[in-house]
Order: sequence, then structure tokens, then C-alpha cells
Amino acid sequence: MNSFMDFKIFSSLRRPVLRLYIEPNNHLSMFSFSRNRGRIEVKDNNTHTLKILIDDAAGNRSEAVVPVKLDPGKFVRDPDFLPVYNAYFSYNESNKYSSEGIAITVPPGSLYDDIYFQYEVRPARPGCYSLTHYVHKSDVPLQQYYRLAIEAAGLPEHLRSKATIAQFVGNGRYVSVGGTWEGNRLVSRSRNFGVFCIRTDTVSPVIRPLNFSNPDELKTANSIRLTIRDDFPGIQSYRAEIDGKWALLEYDSKNNLFEYKMDPKRIGTGKEHTLAVRVSDQLNNKTTYTIRFYR
Repeated sequence: MNSFMDFKIFSSLRRPVLRLYIEPNNHLSMFSFSRNRGRIEVKDNNTHTLKILIDDAAGNRSEAVVPVKLDPGKFVRDPDFLPVYNAYFSYNESNKYSSEGIAITVPPGSLYDDIYFQYEVRPARPGCYSLTHYVHKSDVPLQQYYRLAIEAAGLPEHLRSKATIAQFVGNGRYVSVGGTWEGNRLVSRSRNFGVFCIRTDTVSPVIRPLNFSNPDELKTANSIRLTIRDDFPGIQSYRAEIDGKWALLEYDSKNNLFEYKMDPKRIGTGKEHTLAVRVSDQLNNKTTYTIRFYR
């Protein structure tokens, strides 16, 4: 679907603009009937009429008519018009690139089409323990994961277990890509191009109540809802207990919410109960939230 839409426009403007042609590695079954994968060949200087028909599930149809004419003066094959690039990556081949402090392997079938791969390295940013690596463009989608290895620089030994490859996502924010050590390189995989470096996470997740401000409000509540915040979003494990025994806790990772729905078989009236929620993030930073309440 990332190839069906123009991913560059969608990622920047959040507007779904659909392609009228099929990229080489787009294998959606809905396109099995296509002719020439939607590509149109114009060989003369005549004006041709391109008719675009769109039907919805209810059978409603919209139509657009666009005139098409070949302008030989704008048909460019000059290599000088190609972007400045570091390597040419074929979508159906294994592609490798390495430079100062980084190594990348993109397996066959990861790209939707061939690309002119671009890479840039810059000095380390504050809080990073590696050079800053600009790996192609974040608005180019991938179908599969690629291997990413980044060399650490200036990382204290006691922080190695708390290190992760991090992707910069704007406004000073990073997301964790994870990683395991191979010598002095942290190795992980990603389905995104973008800006990467090595950062550390030593801060435990923070759990706060959402639907109550004091335990007395839980006497008549149907559930207990909690919010969770972590420096690098990504919870590795969690466990809830009511009065020392396992309890079902629902986790909404998209909205960073925990919810325990009151179970009448477990939560009797006229008694004090204890809810304990234990959370560990991807770098094994742990926290426990405990609350006592009456029903």
C-alpha cells in the first residue's frame, strides 16, 4: 500500500495521492489485471486523451480527462540531471553500502523500485554516541527490513547495555530501533530510511493514573486506566497483579494506555485491594506502579 500511494506526498502532507502506474516490486493482487503496469508509451507528437475512471465499492464512478502530448524538448536523458548519489540500488538485488562508522545491507525485494541511494555523515549530536548518519530519504518506503550497523564513539562501558540505535523523527524526538553489539558496532534492522545515531536510555517508564486522582474514586469505577510515558517508546514486557495474583491488563500501545477492567469475581465489596503494575522497556529499565483502593 505504501507503493500504491505516493509515499512522499503522504508522509509530508498526509494526503493520499494514488499512483496510476505500478512500481516493479508492488505485488498487490488487485493489480493482477493491469496492462503494461500502467505505463503509457507515447511515440508521436499528437495530442492524446487520457481518461481516468474511479469506481467505489457501491459502484459510483468518477471520471477525469487529461490531454497528453509528448514534448521532445523536455525528454531528458542527460546524466547531469541525475541527483548526486552514493550508490545505485536495484530493488531485486542485494545492495550494500559502507562508509565511516556505518554499514548497510538492503536485501532483494526490500525496495519497491530502483533508487539512487544517497548518504551523508555529520558530527555527533548532543546526547549521541556516534556520528550522525543520514541514510537516504525518509519519504522513500521499504517493503522489508534492511540491516543497519553503526559504530559507537565515546560510549562509556557502563552504558553499553543501555545503548540503542535511535532514529531522529523531528522536534528533538527520537525513536528506538534497538540493536545488539557486534564488537564496537550496534546492529539492528529497520524499515525506514532517515537520520540515525546511537543514544542511551537509562530512564524508567513513568506510569500515572488517568481516570482518577485519588483511590476513593475507584469505589464505583468500572476500570482503572493508567498512562505510560517512556523516553524511547517501546514496552518490552508488563504484568499486573491484584492482591498478589496475576490480572488481565489491556495495553493500548498506540495511545500509551493501560486498562484493568474490574472483575466482580476478583474485586469483592467492603474490602481493600492492591493493584500492582510492573513495566520494563526495551532496554530493561523497570518501574512498578502500586495503588490500594476499597470497593
